[in-house]
Amino acid sequence: MSSLKWFDTVAELKAQGADQTGMNVFPVYAGPFPLVLDAMTDDGAGNPIAGPRQNIELVNAKIYKVQIGSDSYDTITLCRMDDAGKPQWTIYCGDKQVQGSFRGDGKTLANALRTEGKVSTGLTNQLEASEWVNQVPDAARCAFFSMLKRTGKFCSHSQAALANIPAPELEEMAPQLQDWKSGVAVAAPVGPMSPEEAAFYDAAFIQHVLLAGERGAGKTYLARAAADRYDAEYIEMQMHPSMESWEFFSHDRAQGGKVYTVKGPFARAAEAILKRKKKVVLVMDEFLNMNPVYATVVNSPLSLTSKDTYVLHTGNLIVDGESGTAIREEVEVPADMFWVVTTSNIGARYGLDKLAPSVRARFQIILMNTNPERTKTIVEQTLSKYDMPREIGDMFKKFLEACNQAVAENNLDEEATTRLACNVIRAVALKAKRDGKKHSTVKQWLTVIKPQLLAEIAQVVNFELGPLDPGQEATYNALVDTSFKVTR
Repeated sequence: MSSLKWFDTVAELKAQGADQTGMNVFPVYAGPFPLVLDAMTDDGAGNPIAGPRQNIELVNAKIYKVQIGSDSYDTITLCRMDDAGKPQWTIYCGDKQVQGSFRGDGKTLANALRTEGKVSTGLTNQLEASEWVNQVPDAARCAFFSMLKRTGKFCSHSQAALANIPAPELEEMAPQLQDWKSGVAVAAPVGPMSPEEAAFYDAAFIQHVLLAGERGAGKTYLARAAADRYDAEYIEMQMHPSMESWEFFSHDRAQGGKVYTVKGPFARAAEAILKRKKKVVLVMDEFLNMNPVYATVVNSPLSLTSKDTYVLHTGNLIVDGESGTAIREEVEVPADMFWVVTTSNIGARYGLDKLAPSVRARFQIILMNTNPERTKTIVEQTLSKYDMPREIGDMFKKFLEACNQAVAENNLDEEATTRLACNVIRAVALKAKRDGKKHSTVKQWLTVIKPQLLAEIAQVVNFELGPLDPGQEATYNALVDTSFKVTR
């Protein structure tokens, strides 16, 4: 934004701050951010308005919510590097970019950074996920740029934020940005971990893991998060009952009258590690869906050598041009670059006990059940993806906890899962887009979330028997009404 006012030191920026009576300041985001340069134009009467999105630059941002009664304002503090490589800081008070209207800015910048190949995979993943948007979904309007142009001063919300942000936090933004631009991975958001999450990360790139847990407990989500955390390439295999061992390796497939070689997951992993020098998280989702007879295919590639490496059979052939004979390609990869995470639901029908002892010995088995805070995080990210208010995440968390408590007390037959919540969010968002309906408030969203949720529940709980029986329908209706209501 060409209208921003930049400062060469944190002290100069902090000098613009001032405590404001009745304003409360809360942090909501810290991390990479796409600064759109020259995005402002003039409406002809001297008032700045949004112009074309262009010249996107990677900067470091801290977003703070400023609360005044029932009104919320989002202030964005930025740190960038000037042409001479020196840091500059600024602040402004919310715009449509932060509230989600320009979600594509993050994806555009991520694609440009990937092409350059200078920054970490985790950083581009975070930019592409647009994690800063919808942090303050009901933000009030502020004539920030008009005031700055007219008086040269920041609005009271920005002044309040600057008065509350510690100077060391602002200073630290510069070396963080320098690290990101030189390829250092962006730090993943740190929060309280459940015991199973702590065990999972403790095993990372040391011991392969089998995550066994309830449906929708976030097993695959955790594996994806691990790939971001360790700046690793994420490769996923979806296991199925008719799967055979050859699907792990490169193999030929005919299509349109031609024969193509399809790279198997082991070949893709070897290529990423040896050619691109990237760590790899290989996820075998629903591992126990595979016929146990063929599951032993992982034994050889997951056996450590005396050099602390793995030998991967890629499925590619090395052909001797003179003799016309060929041998299967084998490549060694460092053990600390290759991590296999398998997932499985638990219960009698999933057959964890049928897994061959030799296969089980290659994994640390972690029982992973639904965790309320992890559920809330996943749900909130899904809400942000579809430009829906994040506070609905608390309602889903309350609903899931209440349902699962009712199952524990034998009042309901089937638990509610994180996947159920995400399916409902996606369904109502896409239906609203399809039908041309705009739901701007929490109350409006709840009018479509409730019936969709009850429809999904009926399908999960009783799809073989038909509609829910009157008792269960009444119970679920009561839980939905209690959990999903606007309190302000």
